[in-house]
Amino acid sequence: MLTATVLTVLLLWLFKTVAQVFVLLMLGVLISLFWGAVADWIERRTRAPERLALATAILGSVGMLVLLVWILAPPVIEQTRKLVEQLPTFVTAWETGIDSLARKFPALGDVLGPQKEHRTLTAIKPPVYDNSVTTGFYDDASRVLFSADCFGALLSDVPQCADDIPEAELRAGQTTWITVDSPWIHKVDRPTFSRELTDLRALEPSLVLSGHLPAASGAMLGRLLDTLATAPDAAPFAGPDQVALEEILRTEMAGAQQ
Repeated sequence: MLTATVLTVLLLWLFKTVAQVFVLLMLGVLISLFWGAVADWIERRTRAPERLALATAILGSVGMLVLLVWILAPPVIEQTRKLVEQLPTFVTAWETGIDSLARKFPALGDVLGPQKEHRTLTAIKPPVYDNSVTTGFYDDASRVLFSADCFGALLSDVPQCADDIPEAELRAGQTTWITVDSPWIHKVDRPTFSRELTDLRALEPSLVLSGHLPAASGAMLGRLLDTLATAPDAAPFAGPDQVALEEILRTEMAGAQQ
C-alpha cells in the first residue's frame, strides 16, 4: 500500500513536471500533420517535388497567419482605443448615478462624501447571484457595498431602511428570495461558500445597497451574511405543479370573462 502511494505521488509529480513538454510535443505533432497533409495535396495537384511542396505548405501557412493578423489587428486596436477613450465617460456616468442616488436619499450624502472625491471601485463577485455575469462593487472612499441582488428579500412591506425590518421577517424574506432566485444554493460547495462570505464580511462597509432590499447600514452586514450561511440548509423552493397551474389558469380565465 505504501509503495503504491509513493509511486502515485511520484507519477503525479512527474506528470506535472513534463506536462508543458507534452503540450508542446502534441502541438508540434499537430502542426507537422497539418503541413504534411497540405504538402501531400500540393504534390498530388502540381506534381511538385516533395521538399518544394512542404516548403510551399509552410510558407503558405505562415503567410495566411500573417494575413489573418493583418486583417484582425486594426479593428482590435481601434476598438481598444475607443474603449480607453470612453472610460472617462463611463466613470463620469457612474459618479453621476451615485450623486443622483445621494440626492434621492439625502441620508446617503454624508456617507458618499464630496462629489469630486477620488474613489476606487473594486469589482466583486457576490456569493449569491442568479446570473454568472452578476457583479457587485465596493467603493473604498465611501465604504459603500453595491451587492447587486445578493441580499434580496421578499417582504410584505418595504420600509425606507432595511434596519427597520424585524429580524425574523428579514431572515424569512431573505431565505425565500435565495431559494427562488438562486436554487443552486443547495448544491454549493460549503467550504468555498464560507470563504466567500468571510471575504465579504472583511470589507466592513458603512452601507450595503442591494437591488432587491432597502439600503442597510454596515452594521447589518453580519445578519445578512448569517442568513446566507444558513440558506443551503433551507427547504428548496417548490413551484406550482400541473394541478396548481391548471387551477390558476381557470381562475384567470374566469376573472377575464366577468
